Amino acid sequence: MGGPAMFLMMLWMPLAIVFSLAVLAVIVLLLARWLNTKQTPTVLSPPQPQQPYEQGYQPPRPSPETYQEGGRQYPYPQPEYERPQAQYPQEQQMPRQR
Repeated sequence: MGGPAMFLMMLWMPLAIVFSLAVLAVIVLLLARWLNTKQTPTVLSPPQPQQPYEQGYQPPRPSPETYQEGGRQYPYPQPEYERPQAQYPQEQQMPRQR
């Protein structure tokens, strides 16, 4: 084995490797581009204005809780926000000892 066959093999092997790598790179780039266009939507809708934000924050109104008794509904008594009525014992000073 020698002569012209060996020369042709040594000439075509590097060219075949470079060509194979180029084809592989093109395939990878095409695949990446196809996957990228598949994931992103093509038509973007304009954002709709958010009405609650334009008017400012408005907390939801709490619905009064009710209970049913005898076929009628009654509201629970509303709590009164006052100071507690309980009397606490006052601290007494200890008499001084000599």
